[in-house]
Amino acid sequence: MAKLKLKANNIKKKVKSIQKSAVELLKQNRTLVQDFVDAYFLDELITDKIHNDLGASFTDFKRQGKYIIKKARKEGEDKLVDEIRWYLKFRDTPLSKYLPEIDSYSIKPGKVFVKMKYYTYPNLRKVTLNNLNPGFILKRRWQHLFQVLLDSLYTQENSKPAPADFVEKSHFSKLKKRISETVQMAPFLKEVITADTLLVNGRRYANLGKVLPAITGNERIRARLTPDRIYYAHGDLHCNNILCGISYKSMVLIDCRGKSPYGDMYFDVAYDIAKIYHDLNSYYSLIEKHQYSLFLNIHGDVEIEFAFLDQGQVEKFRTWSKYVESLIKEKFTGFGDLEYRARFTEAMLYLTMIPFHLKVKSEAVMCYATGIIRLNEWLSRYHPEILKEK
Repeated sequence: MAKLKLKANNIKKKVKSIQKSAVELLKQNRTLVQDFVDAYFLDELITDKIHNDLGASFTDFKRQGKYIIKKARKEGEDKLVDEIRWYLKFRDTPLSKYLPEIDSYSIKPGKVFVKMKYYTYPNLRKVTLNNLNPGFILKRRWQHLFQVLLDSLYTQENSKPAPADFVEKSHFSKLKKRISETVQMAPFLKEVITADTLLVNGRRYANLGKVLPAITGNERIRARLTPDRIYYAHGDLHCNNILCGISYKSMVLIDCRGKSPYGDMYFDVAYDIAKIYHDLNSYYSLIEKHQYSLFLNIHGDVEIEFAFLDQGQVEKFRTWSKYVESLIKEKFTGFGDLEYRARFTEAMLYLTMIPFHLKVKSEAVMCYATGIIRLNEWLSRYHPEILKEK
């Protein structure tokens, strides 16, 4: 009997010890627990508030209980029509499981809208930065995402041969147009864009005007940037547009582009990959959230100094960038020189997105500086002779 009592007392002590440890663990991770409960449970109960960070251009959002209405302003009608048609294209396919459920829509000029199911899921940006998932779950999310894309989107039946003028229309013409628009819309950037070189964080980089003619005039580069085939693709596949349910298999891909720079629904797969790179490798999420300090001097040498404010967040993105890059190299073996094209596109994304990031001047400067850094890195890696000539 005494032995049983002793055993019972020992069990009670162990239970108390476990309880104490559990409470201490919860206290230490109070913010993490709160974020998780908010994202997956409490936000579900607030039916008139938009919890997701929705950043689509030229549209307005309104929450109606379990639905969200996305309505286009006049200048955003074409883009939203493209997005709606893209969703409808995959409505009866396996991919629809990972797309927003559409309740109703209109593509009539002046009345363009889409009413979709509202998801309180946090996006992959929040999941990553707020540690809502342990590392092994995040790895499974990325693995599952890429498998879904390979099985249901980047397929032979969803593709066609790339046209001969693909690179000109998708990259070079688009770049020239956007740079021209930038100079017109933001005269303060003219000195930055027209300088021969940029001094960024103490390192000198060849500016666009110095290297672009050598790139566009090189037929070997044009050929290498042209994929064999182009595919239906999401077109804006970064962490903000990937909503994550509790299960690693539960995700919703939102805010698709709908139409490629070429002008139809077909993209180089490298475009989607570049969107991921420009987020993880080039810190788009931190730039968009203005998590940086910046100094610009345009007198004499154009000089840009910047630093991200939270190095812990930078390190998270750096870690996941390395993992995702290794996963892409492992899984995306049937798309030619994908890395070459994706890294070039990563630079082009930043250099062509500036007209949409002029509301905050420092954000536009960050986009341009990042694009120039990535373009110089691409040249140094693949075409160092062009930099030597400059």
